[in-house]
Amino acid sequence: GEHNFCRNPSENSGGPWCYNGEGTVPRWDTCNIPECAPKEECYDTAEDPLGRQYRGHISVTISGLLCQRWDEKTPNGHGFDDLSSNGLGEHNYCRNPGVGVGGPWCYNGQSTEPKWEYCRVPDCVETNNEV
Repeated sequence: GEHNFCRNPSENSGGPWCYNGEGTVPRWDTCNIPECAPKEECYDTAEDPLGRQYRGHISVTISGLLCQRWDEKTPNGHGFDDLSSNGLGEHNYCRNPGVGVGGPWCYNGQSTEPKWEYCRVPDCVETNNEV
């Protein structure tokens, strides 16, 4: 067709490439395409608006506080005792076990104020469309 999109039909180790269209040497060059965020480090807000399926490794709140481990009750006590569901476990990753309306969150692992905060987990659609 009449296009010059970046592609990688030859599975070049340098990634996608395109012809320069000028007939000069080199005739082709690799394209500067940023890598997409790993799927697990974002969530699709259209399919999962509350982020209940998020299983990534972000462990810092929107204000920069380190998250408290879900298997610990200090510095903030909580009633999440069943760590086998909702992605909870022996970690401090942001999750939404069903009570947050603004997406994944975690308890503050540094103090009792604030007790918890939402996390800045990107929308996969926005993250993977940035070019």
